Formats: sequence, structure tokens, C-alpha cells
Amino acid sequence: MAGAGQKPNVSPSAGPDGDDLAYAAMIGRAKALIPQLRERASRTEELRRLPPETERDLHDSGLFRIVQPKRVGGSEFDYVALVDCADALGQADASVAWNFANLASHHWMLGMFDQRAQDLVWNQDANALIASSFLFPAGPRQESRWRIRAKRQLAILVRGWMPANGICWPALFVRR
Repeated sequence: MAGAGQKPNVSPSAGPDGDDLAYAAMIGRAKALIPQLRERASRTEELRRLPPETERDLHDSGLFRIVQPKRVGGSEFDYVALVDCADALGQADASVAWNFANLASHHWMLGMFDQRAQDLVWNQDANALIASSFLFPAGPRQESRWRIRAKRQLAILVRGWMPANGICWPALFVRR
């Protein structure tokens, strides 16, 4: 993974009410990537994923960690800042903006998990890219051994974390 194990090059982050200078700097970092992202847009489409250099740029700029808790080196901006940065990136390449928003938002989600779950990921690599999946119960007709096994596997994936009387069964997948 590009940027793995490296601390992003970011200035002091904003607090919950938002520091205008830190916010402007983060938006500025997103806008500074626009020329490179425009140049890579056709390659991104051809690869059908983020090119390694784009992933590296998003790590190095600190954008992937925009909503990650400060205690692990993130900026801990509010979700609106993530959307604003995605908007800036989208001016160059909508695919990059979608991937950025999806991956960065998972630092926010993991920040709501029990600290033990957070530590399983962030103690190994605070720059880890995280994605998730949800299985929604489909009713009695869909009950099968496969579904039971899938739930058990999901429980193992998240080390036993499941919602009570789960309406959905979340799982986080961490790219290493």
C-alpha cells in the first residue's frame, strides 16, 4: 500500500468547531491535486481502480485521514470537510472523489467502534485503508446454512463485534 507506515505531511488539525486556517489548508491540498488527477483520469478509468501514485498522493496530503481521530494522527475534521474535499477532487476525476470519500469515511466509522477494535487496525498501521460491507437479513425464506456461516465469518472478521439483534451485520476489511 502506498504511504503505508508513513505519517502524512499535515499541519496541526482543527478542533470540533473548525479552525478556518486548517480547513482551508486541507481544501487547498485537495485542490492542489487537481492537475495530476486530470492527467491520470484516463489511466484511472483504464485500471478501474486508483493508480498507485494517486493513492500515494491522497496519503501524503493527509486527505485519507481527514476524519480519523487525532489520537492516531488524523485531522478529526467533521464529515462536511470530507465532502468538501471530495467535491474538490471531483473537479478533476469523479472516480477518485468517490474512492477517496468511501475510503476516508471508514476512518470515521472505525472511530466509533470500541477502542480495542480501533487499536487492532491503527496500532499496526494508522494509514491502513478500510472498506466495509453489510449483510441485510432477507427474511425467513433466505435463512440457510450459507447465511449462518456468513454471519459467523463476519463475526470473526470484526473480532466478535456485532449489533444487538442485528438489523445488519457490519464487517470492516482492512487492506494491508
